[in-house]
Amino acid sequence: MSSTVFQMTEQDLLAAWRLQRRHIVAVTIMNFAPLAGLCLYAALSWRNFADYGWYAITFNPSLPLAALFLALVNLWLVKVKLPGNAKRVLKQQKGLAGEITATWDAEGMTMAGSSGHSRLAWGDYIRWLEDDANFVLFHSDNVINPLPKRVLSDAQVAEIRGSLTAALGKAGKKRKLN
Repeated sequence: MSSTVFQMTEQDLLAAWRLQRRHIVAVTIMNFAPLAGLCLYAALSWRNFADYGWYAITFNPSLPLAALFLALVNLWLVKVKLPGNAKRVLKQQKGLAGEITATWDAEGMTMAGSSGHSRLAWGDYIRWLEDDANFVLFHSDNVINPLPKRVLSDAQVAEIRGSLTAALGKAGKKRKLN
């Protein structure tokens, strides 16, 4: 049985949320919508460029403005809203901001803090994600357990990755629900 004790920081929570956000299809579409809109606008305008010159491109700026708006909304969400949410959640959930003990064995993982504990078998998570900073373990689509790698040794990272892969398959793959 292995374990680690850590305190969740805003940066840990923010990194976990950003990792989770990168794997949501609707968010991916929203990230590429401004570029797709500009390409569509350029294609439509280019047809008329020979006849009308630059006027064809500047005549109706609604699509480029919409693309710019979507890009700014996305930038605001990533750079302002998510960090603010991380700070707010850590203030609201005192148990999350306190000391957390993660314990795991071949059967599953236990996360325990001042406000309670949860024990899930590896196969009970619906999916998992990993990047350089975190493991993100999903109880459901919106309930996660972030586990920062900064508190884990290389051997512990390999052990957790091996247990998750054996139970759920590769990272990002969702477990089939019955």
